Amino acid sequence: MAQQHKKKRRRRVQPRFYVIISLFIVLVLVLIALIAWTVIGCVQEQRAEEERHNRFLTEEQRLQEEYAQQVQENPDRYENVARPTISYEDYVNGATIPPVPTPIPTPEPTPRPTPYMVAESNPELYGFVPHLMVDGTETIANSYRRSEEIVFPSADEYNAETVKGILTFRGNNWRNMSSTDTVNLTEYKLTQVWDKGISALTKGGGSGSWSGCGWTGQPLIVQWPAETRKVMNLYDWAKQKENLVEVIYPTEDGNIYFLDLETGDETRDKIVLNVPFKGTGSIDPRGYPLLYCGSGDQYEEENQKSRAFIISLINGRVLYEFGKQGTDSFARRRWYAYDSAPLIDAKTDTLIYPAENGIIYTMKLNTKFDPELGSVSVDPSNIVKFRYDVNNIYDDIDIADPTHKWQGYEGSAVAWNGHLYLSSNDGMFQCVDLNTMQVVWIANTEDDTNGSPVLDVISEEEAYLYVGTSLHFNKDKNNMGIAPFFKIDAVTGEIKGRYGLQVYTVSGVSGGIQATAVVGRQGSNIEDLVIVPIARYGNKDAGVLVALDKETFEERWKVEMDAYAWSSPAVIYDAQDNGYILQADSKGYIYLIDGATGQQRGALRPTETVFEASPALFGNMLIVGCRGGQKIFGIRIN
Repeated sequence: MAQQHKKKRRRRVQPRFYVIISLFIVLVLVLIALIAWTVIGCVQEQRAEEERHNRFLTEEQRLQEEYAQQVQENPDRYENVARPTISYEDYVNGATIPPVPTPIPTPEPTPRPTPYMVAESNPELYGFVPHLMVDGTETIANSYRRSEEIVFPSADEYNAETVKGILTFRGNNWRNMSSTDTVNLTEYKLTQVWDKGISALTKGGGSGSWSGCGWTGQPLIVQWPAETRKVMNLYDWAKQKENLVEVIYPTEDGNIYFLDLETGDETRDKIVLNVPFKGTGSIDPRGYPLLYCGSGDQYEEENQKSRAFIISLINGRVLYEFGKQGTDSFARRRWYAYDSAPLIDAKTDTLIYPAENGIIYTMKLNTKFDPELGSVSVDPSNIVKFRYDVNNIYDDIDIADPTHKWQGYEGSAVAWNGHLYLSSNDGMFQCVDLNTMQVVWIANTEDDTNGSPVLDVISEEEAYLYVGTSLHFNKDKNNMGIAPFFKIDAVTGEIKGRYGLQVYTVSGVSGGIQATAVVGRQGSNIEDLVIVPIARYGNKDAGVLVALDKETFEERWKVEMDAYAWSSPAVIYDAQDNGYILQADSKGYIYLIDGATGQQRGALRPTETVFEASPALFGNMLIVGCRGGQKIFGIRIN
């Protein structure tokens, strides 16, 4: 039988195989597509990130350049205005880059009066001839212009942003502040809390002595910031005392004392300079640890010759001195003394210091103060000196002549905006433009004017100065005469009010007005009054305290005093803005007087010797030194 061939069976591919293959291919393609999509997405995201970052950097740079240009073009408007920025992370999360900030708007300039002379205040009436020296070279008087404009702030801004206290005679550039705070008066009681003994210094020429605290002799009172206090040469306990208030008192015994306001304890070693300080010094209103003060007498000994000092209150060293007796050939007068309390213009870093040698010294201090390093320095430049001649006034050769007058600035000056107002020994009250050093006007105050003026600002366009004179070259053969007190228009120099009483005078201890008046502040119950003591009225030892109506210049009240007063009255206000006067006299009394009525509310006699110095107050503590008794007193009110 024939062998049968087996049929080869062909395997049939199942349909599901094709399905699986197809799915696999699709899956591979999908995976390839996903990988490609992811890669493309990453590339695109990276490119987008790069573009976003580049936009961020470009916008940042553009705005930074715009800001830098704005700052360069408007530095004053952008002072202390930093452009805010954001991080790139915040930008990515949706925040926008802050634009160039709107700067502090330049305020519309407050209208400031430009003082000008009128017929009665024309300097030519007095044969007035100004002279100017700039950095050692005498200059045509009307050719100077200060490169940085001086514009003094209002009185309440003089040191308000830096340090609390009474930092110059009468507290500020208007000379109207003798206290720092309102007080609560219920018992009207004066209580002596402490006293500090001081000493005396032989006078130049060896005859007599300077002792204690003399005219004007107001203490300085300051509450230092903690960061400043820690770098000073204070005793450890004083450095550590929280809210320490320090009394700084240059005195006639040639020393500068440092005392705790509350206890009278010495806060550090005194500074010994061996020259008498009759006037009042000044502390830098910027809160810098700098003291400005000057000698008040002439000596032959080189180390005691009269001059002005700038002293570091970090270590007590003299940083700079100027105007030394007999060394300034520019001085018209040979009497060098510095009883005037200087002013400092914080914005331009300028010291302004009038002197009895007839010179107004101004200089840029170039101050550097680093509280962290504990260093302070000055390097004066742009030293400008102003003086004047008067055709009918002599040098101080023939001082025995009772009609003799001489140049000199003994009182402390007022500064209002860009002008300086000064009383003078020759009776020519002056308004000086601080930016050109030209005399704008002169008011005739008739006699030797030693007291400081006080400025009363009614508005930005209206202000008045109040000042009086001692009796010197207008006395008669009986040593009597009228001591006038004036209201002067600060813009024009016109005399708007004149009040006078007949007084006695004594050689070397003048009668009349040696003090600086109290001018009632706006809003108080004495806002319409000006109050001033007049010495040697009634008899040679007596005096009077007079309140005048600002508008009519008539007496509103008058208190006759058994003893005369050279000491300037201080004023304090209670919470209801009622003003009270504190007046020290030549027999050692201090009176508390109702400013509105003249009624005596309280009194204290801490010494039987003369008060010539003027008091200052911090809170309810009054500080003042006497002369003969050689003491400084701390007195609590109520």
